Amino acid sequence: MDNNAAYVPHERAAAALTDFYTSLFPLTETVMTQPTHWLIHRLGRVVIIFHCDGMTIPWDIIMRFAEGMSEFTRRGYTSSYLMQFQHVNLGFVLTVTMSIMDHEPEDTGSCILQNDGQINESGIEIEAKKKVA
Repeated sequence: MDNNAAYVPHERAAAALTDFYTSLFPLTETVMTQPTHWLIHRLGRVVIIFHCDGMTIPWDIIMRFAEGMSEFTRRGYTSSYLMQFQHVNLGFVLTVTMSIMDHEPEDTGSCILQNDGQINESGIEIEAKKKVA
């Protein structure tokens, strides 16, 4: 029995994730003009959640993160993850979670929290969200 038969071929996964990270770039003109602590972005079954504790999301860091992850994906990194970045001098922690949903969502795009809501057990549904793209 081939244990690798159930996995998506690397090239297809990398192409989908590169498209996903690239889809974050246009947000600089819409979402990233608004101060918020949360951003949830979905494209198909791929979802990424950014949460910044201690200050609003530093959008320049999000763009550099997306550019870097797009490059890592081209090199073969196609896993889901949970990362935390801490900036001691500015006093914030940025948490980034990327995952693949089990099912295709009804809609795709981005939403931000207008105030501090909560993520439920599915990891993507939030209260007080505002769809922006």
